Amino acid sequence: MQTSVGVFSSRPDAENAVRELLNLQVPREAITFMTPQIGADDSQGVAKDMGAYVGGAVGGGAGLSVGIAAASLALPGIGPILAIGVGAAALLGLGGAALGGKAGSAIDAALEAEAQEQDPQAAFFRKVLKEKHSVLVVRTADADVYRKACSVLDRLGIRMASAREHAGSCQLSMREVSNITVISLSGRLALGQGSSDVRETVRKLVDQGRSQILIDLAQVNYIDSSGIGELVGAMTSVRHANGAFRLTKVPNRVYELLRMTHLDKVFDIKNDEAEAIRSFVVEGERAAG
Repeated sequence: MQTSVGVFSSRPDAENAVRELLNLQVPREAITFMTPQIGADDSQGVAKDMGAYVGGAVGGGAGLSVGIAAASLALPGIGPILAIGVGAAALLGLGGAALGGKAGSAIDAALEAEAQEQDPQAAFFRKVLKEKHSVLVVRTADADVYRKACSVLDRLGIRMASAREHAGSCQLSMREVSNITVISLSGRLALGQGSSDVRETVRKLVDQGRSQILIDLAQVNYIDSSGIGELVGAMTSVRHANGAFRLTKVPNRVYELLRMTHLDKVFDIKNDEAEAIRSFVVEGERAAG
């Protein structure tokens, strides 16, 4: 399953992206749409376009067997949001507590406890929504659908730069430093440029018990929605294994995209490799003590 993520500065931009995805025959069950609610009539618009029913249950980890769900959720510290699509609750780290939520109803205090244990992926989506941005996530095993989705999300969402400004596929190299795996990337962390190698490499390392991962982005000159999805997925894999994941040497233009999408607050970013290595060692000493 491949994931692409698009962050949009306004709700209309995100709704236009949903309509383009549907026009390109991207299956509606592959699309998850999340946006702050600001007095919009959510019984129409994008919910109607997706065939969603407002007021139904939001699909959890197991998803839904019939239709596409839509619900109005009140997230602690964020406020009301509209969530449409299978798995929206899981992406937000709500688990079972959100199931059965009805339009306009608030999430009870149980969500506060769940929010304390949210994974990095959920933290990312919550931060973006808190800043009143909208989010689209497309998850699919179909390579053609994935390409279409990335094309739309990169063209209409917040992004770093024009793709034509940079050339060169993503190259990956690894080395070990003090039991920490340093993965150096160069080129374009983008669809069709080897971005999927990053998450797959990290998953293999975690399976081997190597769960202290440092990603060196010094030579990355472009990142798109596919690349964002791969970095978030890689980080989540490491965190689920109780490991540690950090980024270092993030170029200014790449950092600007992470800042705009609020991923700079989700990723642990260090200025240089030496600082990053020290932080791993200190964290290990604390855990041992």
